[in-house]
Amino acid sequence: MKRTIQVYLGNAERGVGTLHHDAVSARERSAFSYYDAWLNTPDRFPIEPGLPLVSGPQFRGPGTGSVFHAVIADTVPDGWAKRVILRDHAKRRQEMLRPLALSTVTACR
Repeated sequence: MKRTIQVYLGNAERGVGTLHHDAVSARERSAFSYYDAWLNTPDRFPIEPGLPLVSGPQFRGPGTGSVFHAVIADTVPDGWAKRVILRDHAKRRQEMLRPLALSTVTACR
């Protein structure tokens, strides 16, 4: 399953970039790209030290601790919340004829 998520900053919803998430079975990977408009604004800043202000995708994948860069991984549910989500998903899966695949991104919806 591939997903594209727009990343915004603050109440003014300033566009910062795009997160691409790809999940195939249990394997997940992601890439973050800053918008050109963000890179060209005078008050730009990196949203985390691991995401320097460069154009193009900055990848994360297996073996890096989290499938997401730290600033995004910090928004993912913790262990307890994941268990709650998985239990709810299992219950809903029993009620559905065609269950939805569950990944880190779908668990956050």
